[in-house]
Amino acid sequence: MSEITIKESNQRITGWAKDINFEYEGERYSVILYWNIEDGYELLFKNKNCQTPEWAEKWIVEGDVSESLFAVLDELTEREDG
Repeated sequence: MSEITIKESNQRITGWAKDINFEYEGERYSVILYWNIEDGYELLFKNKNCQTPEWAEKWIVEGDVSESLFAVLDELTEREDG
């Protein structure tokens, strides 16, 4: 038996990566969504050239923060897990 008694503990998540497969307008995509506390989100499309499709680039550049492609993918995967 341990002599250690935890009185309080806090876990601080400072970064993560999610492998996500999704469908958009009939096409399937595979991505890695990264987030860290210093730089925010980054999205890597796992296609032949690791290039971001035009529709996604437009969504990323023109979308507001709460409806960005990053936030949408993050939120949808959290709903799926929960």
